[in-house]
Amino acid sequence: MRHPGEHRFLREHCSQDGAAYLGGDNTLAAGPRSTVVAFDPVRVRNLQPSTFPRLRAGLAVIPRPASDPSRRTDTREKIIEAAASLIPELGWGDVSSRRVAERAGVNTGAIHYHVESIGELRRIAAVRKIRTFFLDRVGEALAQSDPAAAVEAMLRELSANDPRDPELLLLYESLVAASRDDQLRAEIAASLAEFRQWLCDWFAARGVTRPLVVAVTLTAAIDGYLLQRSLDPSVDPGPLIDGLVDLVRHYLA
Repeated sequence: MRHPGEHRFLREHCSQDGAAYLGGDNTLAAGPRSTVVAFDPVRVRNLQPSTFPRLRAGLAVIPRPASDPSRRTDTREKIIEAAASLIPELGWGDVSSRRVAERAGVNTGAIHYHVESIGELRRIAAVRKIRTFFLDRVGEALAQSDPAAAVEAMLRELSANDPRDPELLLLYESLVAASRDDQLRAEIAASLAEFRQWLCDWFAARGVTRPLVVAVTLTAAIDGYLLQRSLDPSVDPGPLIDGLVDLVRHYLA
């Protein structure tokens, strides 16, 4: 049985890539100047030397080699992208650490190093994808100077997506999950509020006299349309486009 403080000691001195680098001043001449102790962030394994008292008495911790920040960032990004791809594929509740690790090509310990829980990882992945889904499609439409033309382009771009598009399925899964997750609900609500404000400011800068009315109506219409289209792909976006374009023109100065 290991010393009660062993796990704490190794946690305090482990490197971020899963190994604690140890060295001693009185090592044998034939031996190495340093010893690497394999370390799992969740469970210590393959401890060498085998006894913790000897480890503490005979070895001194030396600074670990500096890790590459870009490598940590790349690993985190792979994990987030893997989770985002699995949510529409498996459903919110079936996205586990093991499945994310398999998809990302990392071990499960790496996931727990970058995020506190699988719930946090799902939230991060979902909120990021929801933001990019709207910003990418709406951003292209808002490159136009005419507000009415921009609204039409925006809705036609959203209508061009397959109702079973993975990004749309992720949106639906996230909204359902948000009804049971207060933090997820708050983060999605904050993103949508930011989106509405962005539209409001854009319309105001282009002479729309009631930009908030137009922004709120437009975002609510988009949400409702996407939801209905997921259930009935034959829904024609034409009447919705005509109504929203008329609304924008009505409020143009």
